Amino acid sequence: MKFSRSLVQAVLFGLAIAASSFGARVAISQDVPISAEIPDQGLTFLETNCLECHDSDLAEAGVDLSVYDFDVSSAEKVAMWERVMTAVSDGVMPPQDQKRPTSIQRTEFLSWLDRALLNAGSVQRTGVRPLTRSELESTLEETFRLSLDLSDMSFPRNRKAHFDRIAEGSFVSSHLLTMYQAAGERVVDALSLQREEIVEPKIWELGVEQFNNSYSSITVKGDRVWLASGVEDVIRSSTWPTRFIAPADGIYKLTFRLAGLSDDSPLRLDIHAQNPLLPEGGISTKRHLAFVELNSDHERVTTVEIALQAGEVPLFYLSSSPLKLEGDLFETYLDSLFRKHPEFLSVLLSAEHHELSQWRGSAGYQKLLDLSKLEEHRNRGVGKGHPGYRRLIHWIKQSRALFAETFVHHHVEHGPSLALSGVSVEGPLAPFWSPRDERIEQSLKFFYGRLLVGDAIDESLRLSDDRKEISNWLRGVLRRAFRSYPTESEVICYTDLIIGTSKEAGATIEEITRKLVAKLVVSDRFLFHQHPMASEEEMLAARLSFMLSSRPPSGSLWQEAGELFSKSGMQKHAAELLQRSSSQAFYEEFVGQWLHVSDIRQIMPDQKFRFNDRLFRGIEEEPVKFFQLMVEEDRPLEDFFDPDFVYTSPFVASRIYGIPDVLVPDRRPANQWVPEKITISADHPNRGLIGMAAPLMATSNGVDTELVHRGVWFLESILGRDLPGPPEAVPAITPDTNGARTPAALLRKHTAHKGCVSCHQKIDPFGVVLERFDPIGRVRESYETGARIDAEVTTFDGRELRDVEDLRQWMLQNIDQFGVGLGVRLLEYGVGRRLNYTERDEVKKLVVKLQSAGELRTRTFLLELLTTDTFKSL
Repeated sequence: MKFSRSLVQAVLFGLAIAASSFGARVAISQDVPISAEIPDQGLTFLETNCLECHDSDLAEAGVDLSVYDFDVSSAEKVAMWERVMTAVSDGVMPPQDQKRPTSIQRTEFLSWLDRALLNAGSVQRTGVRPLTRSELESTLEETFRLSLDLSDMSFPRNRKAHFDRIAEGSFVSSHLLTMYQAAGERVVDALSLQREEIVEPKIWELGVEQFNNSYSSITVKGDRVWLASGVEDVIRSSTWPTRFIAPADGIYKLTFRLAGLSDDSPLRLDIHAQNPLLPEGGISTKRHLAFVELNSDHERVTTVEIALQAGEVPLFYLSSSPLKLEGDLFETYLDSLFRKHPEFLSVLLSAEHHELSQWRGSAGYQKLLDLSKLEEHRNRGVGKGHPGYRRLIHWIKQSRALFAETFVHHHVEHGPSLALSGVSVEGPLAPFWSPRDERIEQSLKFFYGRLLVGDAIDESLRLSDDRKEISNWLRGVLRRAFRSYPTESEVICYTDLIIGTSKEAGATIEEITRKLVAKLVVSDRFLFHQHPMASEEEMLAARLSFMLSSRPPSGSLWQEAGELFSKSGMQKHAAELLQRSSSQAFYEEFVGQWLHVSDIRQIMPDQKFRFNDRLFRGIEEEPVKFFQLMVEEDRPLEDFFDPDFVYTSPFVASRIYGIPDVLVPDRRPANQWVPEKITISADHPNRGLIGMAAPLMATSNGVDTELVHRGVWFLESILGRDLPGPPEAVPAITPDTNGARTPAALLRKHTAHKGCVSCHQKIDPFGVVLERFDPIGRVRESYETGARIDAEVTTFDGRELRDVEDLRQWMLQNIDQFGVGLGVRLLEYGVGRRLNYTERDEVKKLVVKLQSAGELRTRTFLLELLTTDTFKSL
């Protein structure tokens, strides 16, 4: 029985009504005047400098200033006046080719408009919005004490804002409720003790051709499978059946013949459980089932009983093999191998190190054997004292996985190795209480607590029917789910549901859980943030916790929520949240949406860039780790643009940023992909946000760069400015505009349209400078056509830029603008709404205060933002 779709559809109408009734929370204070007379000097400024293009007839860019009243009766009219403020203060309006106001006239007009906008606004209250995917996931985990992954679910994206948690543009659709319903089903499935039907035992006879064989993990000779590698990676060391899969949880009898080839050391074969649909991973991640030891040069038939879950197969691994790649074990192995076979060492010392592929696998081993038989190698007597020995070891360690595929054939021939044959599997012979069942029972006991009666093993598990006990238990469950205390009527309602379901014929724990979850996940108290039935302390605690951890509040934050209205209390609890591992969700989600890093997976880089999944993961991690380090070390905001480090993997540093010296020879291959703090030269163009690969890739299309996209990204993400969309009457850019050879020249011809100039005057300079980076973030001097990249531009404030370094210096000189932009985006992410003029002014004043005190540092700034009226307004 699944959740009823009709239930979801019926609830949808009720939620729409509920959401509309909560809408009063977004209203600006009704005490604010919505219309005021424009003073004479303001009217004179507008008539002299603006009305030629912005009267009721033309209204270019949608701005009509032929008015006599300062009207802010709607969000659209407020936005229009804010655009006027920005255009005049930036100096882009009036246009450069027209008569310009004097500095006194401009200052007087801006002063009046600033006061008018501040008087017309107030700190807002956030409207209701549904939980995002990650918030839903964590709330279900907190409520039911489960580990859930909903990343594969297609939650609708808020297209009207920078973040998915902004109330504007968020609404409860039938698709969204279907996602909530599906999430509830996963909770029920995770708590369901499903009994498999009895499966009749069967026997599978498995020949050598029915065993997995890849990456030279095994060698097949006649009717035997030879194992010789002890590498952690199961694909490169182990084997498992391909024609057998356990049909049900149960005990299976495994019979096989073993033959060993070794010195005096015993051989050990370990058997693990393997999911054949997920073949990758390390042997240490596989559930261990049994082991068999065999003395050297012996042969015997062995029978073991193993417990397999449905869908699993037995995996065979020679754990006693000396051929291991982990830590110092590989170097120890090489020393031993070359001491026994100096002829191998002689061959490799004379080899060309760059021709790695010639030594791979069985062909590589055969070449090694053939060359080692030559007289020049057999009598050379080389050893660890050879001057090229350390260099050779470093070279082999850089390609250790490749050489493991070569040396494994030596052990197949000479030992230690082990042969497997005559494998049969019989079962299931008996049921068994699997680790999965044990986890589910523990989850049920944790969730239901003392309500749970009976034993899951003998299927007598049930709930207590004590109404008082159920009600007391539900208060805790509903408090976690609602992020606030439930009302008595809500407790009674859910208590009636559980007792009523328990009395139904044949009702099981699963059925009770299903009905409870089905009702819970579509209730407005669960769905919505900022619910009016919650207290202000509860709402502020939820806001802080969801911002810095994407989880509902718990522990001391919940118990001491009243402290959040004081500066010290807010900063204490915020600091505690940032120290928890759950704060990683804040870094990933905020940075992913702020810098558009989460968009790069939608891009398919051209094959010429040789991009793979590891590179994707590497450049995705970099901005997240970079921002996290900026917060944790409380670095000055200037380090966002002029740091002395990059935080990325050595491979990305080498492949994208051209820093090859981090690929040191003795580093393990796996470590080449682990992010770390890497020192970077003071003049490197890729340092800081401006040269970071992920945003540069996100603002390209995988084949070419997108100049306008990059310029818009810079203004909106770096400077925190919101731009209007392009005028509807403006045609798209066409590639044949009078012979323009570069994107910058093409754009200059296209944006001659008067409706475009005010925005493009701000957008284009930044986009043009960022053309110095190719679609994946590498520095370049010219386009593929051979045309030189001309990055000489003038910014909206009259600053001339010649290259990326000039842009970086411009940002350092305008770090207050970045601070305001970053503060606005952090607060938008935290409070779930766009900030108005008054709220942005509060951020601006905070930046000025911290900058004056020499304290404009990342962590300090973040903690101060959380104490603003904007963040605490509910």
